[in-house]
Amino acid sequence: MTKHPKGYEIMKEIMAKESSSADQGVASLEYNPADRRHPLLFELSRPLDDLAGMLVQTFAGRTMKEIYESHHVGRPYIKTNYRAALRQLEENGRITTTPSASERPQRKGVVTFAERVRVTFPRKS
Repeated sequence: MTKHPKGYEIMKEIMAKESSSADQGVASLEYNPADRRHPLLFELSRPLDDLAGMLVQTFAGRTMKEIYESHHVGRPYIKTNYRAALRQLEENGRITTTPSASERPQRKGVVTFAERVRVTFPRKS
């Protein structure tokens, strides 16, 4: 492995592509041939929901890139997962963004979430 953040990111991206399972699009970062032969009847973990919950509790006024860079080390999530979690939070009205979803382009019918998009979380009560 590597200690450099970019090297770490690249290794996680490679491992994610080769993982044998991915719950909610979050790769297991492991290969287990049994996963493909005997899939679970029901998805037991909800890692993307877990990530969204962590982000709401921790970050405010940061860009997608800042959130990713300060949160991903030591966790199984890749940049795509952060974008998906933030997009989900935005669709559910749990965050606001600058620029807003209506001001950002769409790719394949999905609103993009560039690294420069600033995220605003609601104030904790």
